[in-house]
Amino acid sequence: MYVKFPLSEDSVEAKAFKRELLGDEDDPRKVYFLIWTTTPWTLPANLGIAVNPQFEYAAVEAGGEVYVVAGELVETVAAKLSLNEPHIVARFPGSRLDLLEARHAWLDRPSLLMLGDHVTLGGEADAETELDVSEARDRRATGKAGTGLVHTAPGHGHDDFVIGKTYGLDIYCPVDNAGRFTAEVEHFAGEGVFEANPHIVAFLRERGVLLFDEPYAHRYPHCWRCKNPVIFRATPQWFISLDAAARDAVEVERDEDGRDLTNYTDNEEAAPESLRAMALREIKNVEWVPAWGEERMRNMQKGRPDWCVSRQRVWGVPIPVFYCSACGEAVADRATINHVADIFERETTDAWYSRPASSLLPEGFKCPKCGSSEFTKETDILDVWFDSGASSVAVLESERYEGLRWPADVYLEGGDQFRGWFNSSLMVGLAAHDRAPYRTVVTHGWTLDAQGRAMHKSAGNAVAPEEFVKDSGADILRLWVVSSDFKEDMRCSDEILQRVSETYRKIRNTVRFALGNLDGFDPATDAVGLNEMQEIDRWALAELDVVITRVLEAYRTYEYHAVYHALYNFCTVTLSARYFDIIKDRLYTSAPKSHARRSAQTALNYIADALARMLAPILVFTADEIWENLPGVKGRRGGADAGAADEGGAVTASVHLAEFPVAGVGHDARLRERWVRLFEAREVVLRALEEARTSKLIGSGLEARVRIAAKRKTYELLEHYREELRYVFIVSQVSLTLLEEADAEELRVRVERADGRKCERCWNYSVRVGEFTRYPAVCERCVEALGEIEAEGGEAE
Repeated sequence: MYVKFPLSEDSVEAKAFKRELLGDEDDPRKVYFLIWTTTPWTLPANLGIAVNPQFEYAAVEAGGEVYVVAGELVETVAAKLSLNEPHIVARFPGSRLDLLEARHAWLDRPSLLMLGDHVTLGGEADAETELDVSEARDRRATGKAGTGLVHTAPGHGHDDFVIGKTYGLDIYCPVDNAGRFTAEVEHFAGEGVFEANPHIVAFLRERGVLLFDEPYAHRYPHCWRCKNPVIFRATPQWFISLDAAARDAVEVERDEDGRDLTNYTDNEEAAPESLRAMALREIKNVEWVPAWGEERMRNMQKGRPDWCVSRQRVWGVPIPVFYCSACGEAVADRATINHVADIFERETTDAWYSRPASSLLPEGFKCPKCGSSEFTKETDILDVWFDSGASSVAVLESERYEGLRWPADVYLEGGDQFRGWFNSSLMVGLAAHDRAPYRTVVTHGWTLDAQGRAMHKSAGNAVAPEEFVKDSGADILRLWVVSSDFKEDMRCSDEILQRVSETYRKIRNTVRFALGNLDGFDPATDAVGLNEMQEIDRWALAELDVVITRVLEAYRTYEYHAVYHALYNFCTVTLSARYFDIIKDRLYTSAPKSHARRSAQTALNYIADALARMLAPILVFTADEIWENLPGVKGRRGGADAGAADEGGAVTASVHLAEFPVAGVGHDARLRERWVRLFEAREVVLRALEEARTSKLIGSGLEARVRIAAKRKTYELLEHYREELRYVFIVSQVSLTLLEEADAEELRVRVERADGRKCERCWNYSVRVGEFTRYPAVCERCVEALGEIEAEGGEAE
């Protein structure tokens, strides 16, 4: 709505201004400043009118009156007021209006003209309600609206408060704690501000000062809890100054050695500087995860106002301030605060409410200003963010928690805590010790539904974790948490959790295979030394070593999704698709105590042990289950070759009491490089076998004989592993020939039916099946294995 405020014509400045506009200070036409507002209830508190010094303003004549509005808004205002051809009598810069006086629209008091950059040609409605102020001030982001003159009530808005303080206006707030006008507001005393809105509009219309009003859609702040609109009131509060240096804030006291006691710090070399300066310094010394947290925290500290730490609540931590009953002096010095702290330590903060002020002060204490001994207590409490900000000191420096040290290693919370816990902790840490209370700050994203929307029970898209845990267990839910980068928003749904369940089953089945093949294996007596292990077993441990290094680094840097991917790929590709696939034949057909089987079991034991330790922070229950089923409990950490040893080789009751595996045990870069090339050749062979199966030439790969022709470099590699190739490729026979270097292909593979008969024990084909009288249905390898079993006193199968 548009309301007219008349120019106060009594002053010399006002007369000069009217003479500039109309040519004669005695011109009978009245000059009005046309303000606009969307909050009529704030008009009784009006003490000023804000204009932008950069804008051009115009004086528009209509019906014997002259209205001052922004030049660019003349047509808009004229249309609202139904002025067909507005007559502009003068134009002038906004700066010309500075310190002129208008009269309140209906109250007998002045309204001062002031200059403010917060005034725009559109969007003031949102700016005055403290919403999207930065956008409202962007002329490109808003349409033209209003009049270019903003009604200012210093007691009811941030911008109004700031400009009012600049111009020395009273911080006038005639609204009580219940949101009702006080007795000093004529016509509307006792009315609730929102209920008074239509009454004020009607009152203005009756007095002839309301020129225009209409419904106007705009954003307005609401309570996050009850969803009702809120109002802004300027009230006396306690603040922590961000820009006052320590020496400016309190009188300097020194100890017997001349050290500054007012610096409240264990860093004797630190200069007393402002909290803001110290915060900006300390932010650089903190590790921020993700890295953008540093810039976000720095920008917030650069622009934030002083910290208002008082709250008007009936419960909470009281502010230990006393007021002299005689002169009103506020008392809060070190002696009184420490005395109250000692009482709180014995009796809790309840003492503030149960004791009189006299018994909370040191004996014989008198007002330092007037000498009175009568005091009252502060009724406000501390901001709860101050409570949480002090948690690092309360917990890490408490004698109740042995082993904890200040500062904290890590603070973990969501992105909303940059203005909350991260910030309040930083302020309290700086006040207590001149440094940040945390070494690292980790920020997580939010949980969204499958479509990327925020979860709400009312929207029906929330996933109840307790229900999922009841059905599927906590480990799968924990695995979902690390399946994506927690520093970004994460999506969750029943379908997504089901996919994670499949991942969990694959990891679990991998470990089950390893444990299932460790029956009869005691690491203390059966483990094979690393150098005596078969090469593919050493390759598996070399791959494990890479994974251990990668996982430990990912844990250290909070890249938990990298842990997930490293372990999942190791289990499903390196182990299940390659290593396990190749060693199954050896595990199932070799003699139980043979060197070949013990070599594989040694690797499997080491792998299962390391997986349990690496999975422990994520799959807490599964990892303990693995731990409990590892063989040779008393001796399984007797040597580095058999498993990762804890300090002193001690066996722990739970994996969560054990240390992470040690990297470097199986490290062998050359070995890994050779097997990379060998697996490349394996992929070519597997494709050829698949084509042979498709064409019905073979069924199983063991029915095949593979003829390989390779160029020299590859040929020499394969020749080195000639005796192992049939196990690597999982076929019965392999033959090698040298390929000409001029050939376009590096490797050629031809698949044929294997020679000989099928061994009934290992299913491999051999031309020697039937040669052995004692075991006529098995191959030569199985005959040897059966002989070993009999020699060990077992039953040959």
